[in-house]
Amino acid sequence: MDILLLQDNSAPVVTVQIVYRVGSKNKVPSNTDSTHLLEHLNFKETPTFNKRNGTSIFGVLQGIGAQMNTTTWNDRTNYYETIPSDQLELALNIEADRMRNSLLLNEDKDSEMTVVSNEFECGENNPNSILNKEIWAMAYMSHPIIIPPLGCVRILKTCQKKS
Repeated sequence: MDILLLQDNSAPVVTVQIVYRVGSKNKVPSNTDSTHLLEHLNFKETPTFNKRNGTSIFGVLQGIGAQMNTTTWNDRTNYYETIPSDQLELALNIEADRMRNSLLLNEDKDSEMTVVSNEFECGENNPNSILNKEIWAMAYMSHPIIIPPLGCVRILKTCQKKS
């Protein structure tokens, strides 16, 4: 694991970003949604951070004023949060717990599969997204990287603007 720290005292915040070297290039044709679905599921629950005891990952981070998101791309998946700098230890604990102990529950899988599918359909109606997919398909004709991640941030933002 590489840990990079850059101190910047211009604001009392810190951004924690965890990058995993797994993305659409690691998919197999029969299971094309797996990396993006796993990204969504890892945002859900662990035994420590969960809805039942009032400490969901999203709820805890939102409670300290975090700006957070996660993305999946061809060669990586990342989770990040910008938080008050005095909450760094909490963010690192959440990320460590998320990596080791995520509860991959069927009820979460079913609901998140709907979200992933909606993000995919949104991209299918976006000319820029379609062009991008075609360019990648020509560049990597027999590699799993041609299967684009279903939740590209640009696609999602474009869909949100139209809503």
